[in-house]
Order: sequence, then C-alpha cells, then structure tokens
Amino acid sequence: MSEAAARRGASGFLVTLLAAATYSTVGSTSKLAGIQGMGPIGYLEWRAIAAVLALGVMIAVGVRLGWVRLPPLDAVPARERRALVLAGIAHMVITVAMIVAFSRMSIAVAMIVFYAAPAIVTILSFVLHGERPSRTRVGSLALAFAGLLLVVAAPMAGAGAVAIDPLGLGLAAFAAVLQAVYMLVAARGYPSVPAIGAVFVLLAVAIPGNLVAALLFGALPEVAAPVGDPSLLVWAILGGVLGAAIPTTSLQHGMRLLGAGRASILMMVEPFFAATYAFLFLGEVLGPVQVLGGAMVIGAGMLLQVGDRGAATRPAAAAPAGG
Repeated sequence: MSEAAARRGASGFLVTLLAAATYSTVGSTSKLAGIQGMGPIGYLEWRAIAAVLALGVMIAVGVRLGWVRLPPLDAVPARERRALVLAGIAHMVITVAMIVAFSRMSIAVAMIVFYAAPAIVTILSFVLHGERPSRTRVGSLALAFAGLLLVVAAPMAGAGAVAIDPLGLGLAAFAAVLQAVYMLVAARGYPSVPAIGAVFVLLAVAIPGNLVAALLFGALPEVAAPVGDPSLLVWAILGGVLGAAIPTTSLQHGMRLLGAGRASILMMVEPFFAATYAFLFLGEVLGPVQVLGGAMVIGAGMLLQVGDRGAATRPAAAAPAGG
C-alpha cells in the first residue's frame, strides 16, 4: 500500500469512528428529550431542522473561507441529483422505521437485526461492484458482529423472555436492507458533490418527510409542542448538531475514503458508544462484557485498516475539494 493510500485509509478510519461516536448520542438525547416531554417524531423533525441550520452555517463559513467549493447545480449530473434525493429519502425512512421498531420490541434485538447491514453491504458490493470480499474482511465482519452481540445482548442476560414483535422485527430487517443500499449509494452515487453539501440535502429531505410521518402516525401535536415551549428544543438541537450534522458528514466522507463495506463494519461500534453515553448520562449500567464487545468491534476495524488488501480502497471518483 502506498503512503498516500495509507494516509487516506487512516483518515477514513478516524472520520468513520467519529461518525459512530457522535451518531450514538441520538439514543441518549432522544430519551432525554422524551423525559422532558418531546415525542419521538417531534424530536426527529426538530433534530433535522437543527442539523440543516447548523450545516447551512458551516457551508456558508466554509465557502467564505475557501474551504468548501459547491458546484453549480447544472454541473451536477442528473443521475447524481437523483441518487442524492433517493439517498435522502432512504436515510429518513431508515430513521423512522428504527424508531417505530424500538417502540415495539427490545432495542437490543432490533439493533442486532439492523446490524446485519454490513453483511448485506459486503454481498451487494460483490454483486454490484465486483468487490470480492477478502478473508480479512470476512474475518473482521465476524469479529465485529460477535462484539456487537456482546454489547447489545449482555443486558438481556437473566432478563427473562425477550419480546419479539413481528412488525418491529420486519421494520428492523427492512431498515437493515435499506441501510445497506443507502451506504452503497452514498459512497459512490454523487462524487461531484462535496460531502457537507450532500449531507445538507440528505437531512433537508427529512424535514418534509418527518412531517408526513407525523401526519401518518397522528403526531403533529408533538411536532408543534416546542412552539409553545421552546425548552423542549434543547435536546433536539443537541441531537441535530452532535447526532446528525457532524456524524452524517463524517460518515459520508469516511465512505468515500474507505468504501461502503469497510465503513459499515467500523460503524458497528456505534452500540458500544451508545451504551457508554447511556451509562454516563442516564445511569444505565455498562458491564465489562459490553466493554469487551466494543473493543472487539474497534479491533475489527483496525484489522480491516491494516490487513484488507482484497477490497477496493479508493472511491469510484475522487472527492472534490471541501468534501
């Protein structure tokens, strides 16, 4: 591996790890918002609004300082524009599906089902892009999934029967498949758009999408609640900046550097970070088995970084400056 490729891989590893560490704040901020009185759809809507506003400010500053260069709309191929909108819809549907799944069944079981996504990415990468999985990638995937099981299943030990809801299970499985498709599209689908600009569109799509979900689930009053009580917005704003704007941009950049398969395996450390935040801010117990599981997932990502020679280590096209 050349020095440039090694630096690219190290950067991809770090920004993807940052994405996992910040995405995983959503569980705690959404729960704290719920304790304060904000419903889940209301939280998602105001989280998306806060994220889009934060990204808008960052883009404006970046353009002003010359750090971000946004291409004219007519310079972006129509195929990329369609892929970007479809990715935004998929991103929004995944979030809503998992929120409903969490409300109907054990969060641990839903997460185990959802994190079948990296295996689906590996299979689809081979079918669609000819990326033959190396033994290192397959071994890393197995190690990461074993670590994930320790992280999310340990709290269920001795807890008695675990409720399995057919609808919740189906939604989690659907979200896993859609997440795999989303990551493959996001990694290659719109290379001419800088990562931060792409994420702005992705999260902007969620704003009207969440309103549709609120209408379908009868949750419009919870979306309107913060208008009368702005204090409800505290955790949604934190979730928007720390749990949406930063991680979605980081993951977009990480997928361009690592590819969807490697990034998706590294993202499996997210439940470990989520459990850590729940321990720190909500007093939920984080046991040694969960710590071991988190270390296994991080170790799998490091194994991929230093040992994977069979998978592609470059994106389909170079990311533009500022991306």
